[in-house]
Amino acid sequence: FAKFWQPMLEAKFGDRYHDVPALWFWTRFNREKGESKGECKGYIKGGYKHITDTFVRVLRALGGEIRLNSTVQAVDLDADGRTTVTTASGSETFDQLVMTLPTPQVEKLVGPAMRREMPPLDTTTDYQGVINCLLFLKKPLTPHYWVATPESEHPFDGVVETSTLTNTADRGHRHVVYLTKYLHRADERFSASDECIRAYWIPALQKLFPQLQDSDIETTQIFRAPFVEPIYKLGQMQLRPPEELVRGKVYMANTAQVYPVVTSWNGSVIQAERTLAVMGVGAQSESMPVGTRTAELKPYRPLGSAQPLRPAVAKV
Repeated sequence: FAKFWQPMLEAKFGDRYHDVPALWFWTRFNREKGESKGECKGYIKGGYKHITDTFVRVLRALGGEIRLNSTVQAVDLDADGRTTVTTASGSETFDQLVMTLPTPQVEKLVGPAMRREMPPLDTTTDYQGVINCLLFLKKPLTPHYWVATPESEHPFDGVVETSTLTNTADRGHRHVVYLTKYLHRADERFSASDECIRAYWIPALQKLFPQLQDSDIETTQIFRAPFVEPIYKLGQMQLRPPEELVRGKVYMANTAQVYPVVTSWNGSVIQAERTLAVMGVGAQSESMPVGTRTAELKPYRPLGSAQPLRPAVAKV
């Protein structure tokens, strides 16, 4: 345990690793197994940007409006009970609202009138953040998709080379490598400058792979996300935030709700379907008390699908 599991768990959850339930491990180890019980993995041609670009195109074609750089300052109910969203440009009312923020940020935005109508939200579940260093290389680094580096002497937790799974033409004939580090947003390393991260991480990568020269690196990009992985604990099923916050008006869909499904794009799609079901858009449109969690719902059939969600997803 001390040589393998503890470093891996500390790399993922820090000093809170001992709180993580066994159910999380079970779903983590089984998420990439198909019907044959063998591991399976796929990728999207054009990357996830292709997915988001498709969302944008379809939403605009349907008459939707996408507003960028519009920071939400508050969400509340006005005197007439209408849902109000306030930004720097002013306040607007909406018939229905879906909040996709992490739960701590939802708590900060909600005003007093809305809070009186809401079920209590769990404020004890914290989140791990992540730093991601993306490298475009002129040649392959390793034949492996993922190399774990959780030992304390390494500044990153893992080396992920997506090029080992993709066709050359689909990645512009580049070799793509990610260096990842999970850590809490309050950790001083999280706020380190891009230049500091490059100056520390690249030599450490070259120490692991001495064949990598500076001339092999075309470019690097640093990304940070403060709320990535909820730090689950025992009793998490009872702490899952509900999908409906204010009856018929305000809903929520975020990563804290996907448990015990592993946080991922697949998990996000599943949670979107859950929230739609509570909104009455999906097959399960029957009335239910505010605060109902989809763990209490029966399996349902997503829109446009001939098959219902797997019971392992719906009955959690």
